[in-house]
Amino acid sequence: MSTAESATGKRLLEFFRSELAGAADISLSGLSADTHGLSRDHFIFDLNWTESGSPHRRELILIRDGDRPGQTDRSSEFRLLRALEGTGIPVPKVFWCEATAGLLERPFIVMERVSGVVTPSLSEAYPEDPSSRQTLAAQLAEILVALHGLDWQATGLDFLRVPGYAPEDHASQRVGELEGLALFLNPPAVLKRAVEWCRARVPRTERLVVCHGDYKMDNVMHADGRVVAILDWERARIGDPVEELAYATLPYLLSTGAAVGVLDPEAFVRRYAEGIGFAIDPEALFFWQVVHHALYVFYFTLLIEGARQQGVEALEREEAAQRPRIAWLLDLIEAQLASQGAN
Repeated sequence: MSTAESATGKRLLEFFRSELAGAADISLSGLSADTHGLSRDHFIFDLNWTESGSPHRRELILIRDGDRPGQTDRSSEFRLLRALEGTGIPVPKVFWCEATAGLLERPFIVMERVSGVVTPSLSEAYPEDPSSRQTLAAQLAEILVALHGLDWQATGLDFLRVPGYAPEDHASQRVGELEGLALFLNPPAVLKRAVEWCRARVPRTERLVVCHGDYKMDNVMHADGRVVAILDWERARIGDPVEELAYATLPYLLSTGAAVGVLDPEAFVRRYAEGIGFAIDPEALFFWQVVHHALYVFYFTLLIEGARQQGVEALEREEAAQRPRIAWLLDLIEAQLASQGAN
């Protein structure tokens, strides 16, 4: 066990001793850092205790805010996961939430540890097993349909980031975010043109739904071609369903042409449209893909700027990681604009 894991274990024990009133012999076993996720810390462990003379054990995972920018409200994620229990949308069961720094220095959630495989982004799930790929693809489309079909007000999900403007203004507001980032970061010419292109082609948002916010394979736990759980809901919000569908079929995230790592994007959109019951405007879908590519460039640029404040070594490490991604994205954006006759 590393020094960091040992320190985390001691603080976790202190946390559980305060939370498990009436429990005795509280202990942790198998504590180790997990590599899933880039923006947050993950620790897996078993919690053991005795209550009323009977032994208890839970297999758990701690998910704690990392030190990268863009962290969100942990209590909202906890409330969302609680609300999604029983809806048919597969999510891990959550047990505890600490929304402030507290004992573990940063906010965290403790939830059940589910068994399965997480396929990294830019990778392909079940490359040698078409049957499992098709089963997984169908489930992922069905889950997205079910999520977007939730009555978020009746389900009590209006604590999420509900836009303070009319649905039809949603895309315009998102382009405004791009414009603000462009002023702050002084992006390359192609990105400035992309932002201008988006401003000139803002689609009308017809409805607002619950969006996962990061619907891709490295946030899906699966086993034998079946979805076990959709993970990492920290970016969930009330938003445009076409925007989320565009993200799920984003060219930057495709592996061998597969939307969310399992199905070609056209088939995924078609399957989603059949389930959700309304037509998908291809121009709006394309618009949102340009927006997401631009947002990725800005995000990676912000990571570099954040590292600049930490010294030369941190800056060199972040630039080595992010510059190739930024170059790739700028090429994708250039190709997208060229396909629309924008020079």
